[in-house]
Amino acid sequence: MKPDRVSVGVPYFCGFEQVRGAKVHECHWNNGNVYIGQYEDGMMQGFGTLICTDGSSYTGTWKKGKFHGKAKRTFCNGEIYIGHYKDGMRHGHGTYYFKNNDVYEGEWMNNEINGNGAFHKCNDAKVYRGKFSHSSKSTDAITFQR
Repeated sequence: MKPDRVSVGVPYFCGFEQVRGAKVHECHWNNGNVYIGQYEDGMMQGFGTLICTDGSSYTGTWKKGKFHGKAKRTFCNGEIYIGHYKDGMRHGHGTYYFKNNDVYEGEWMNNEINGNGAFHKCNDAKVYRGKFSHSSKSTDAITFQR
C-alpha cells in the first residue's frame, strides 16, 4: 500500500514565530495547501496541522515529513480516520468513519484494516467482530445485530 500523501515539494513561503518557547512555522505551497506547526530541516517534524485546498486535513505528529504517531485525518470525501500512523500509513489502533456512516475500529497495518477489530455496518445494523486481514473479515468473524 502507498502511504497517505498530501503535499509534495518545497513551500514557497515558510515563516515562524516563537510561541511559549517553541518555534511554530506557517508554510504555504503554490497549490494552496497550508501547514502550521513544527518544521525542521525543510520537513514537517513534530506536531502540526496541514490544511489542503481539496478539503482534506491532517492534525497530529510528523516524522521526517510523513504522518507518524497519533492523528486525526479528514479526507476530501468527508471520511475521517482517528488513530496511529507509521511512516505515512495508518498503522496500529485506529477508528475510520466512512461517508456511508459505517465505522471500523481496530487494528491497521500498512494502510489496511488488519488484525482484531469491529466493523459497524450502518445499512444492515450489524457489527462484525473478529480478525480482519487485508481489509477483509475472516470467516470466523462474529456477527451481532444491534
